[in-house]
Amino acid sequence: FVGRLGTYRYLDMDVTIREALDTAGAVLERMAAGRPPPAFVQAPI
Repeated sequence: FVGRLGTYRYLDMDVTIREALDTAGAVLERMAAGRPPPAFVQAPI
C-alpha cells in the first residue's frame, strides 16, 4: 500500500501523491539496477 492506507496517517492529497511518486521512483530505480525494491521509502511510524 502507498499513501494514506499504507502509513495509517491523515495526509492531504498533494502529500499522498508526492509520496506515491517518490515511492514509484525509488522502486523503479532499484529494479533498473537489478536490486530488490526498498522495504521503506518513507520513514515508518
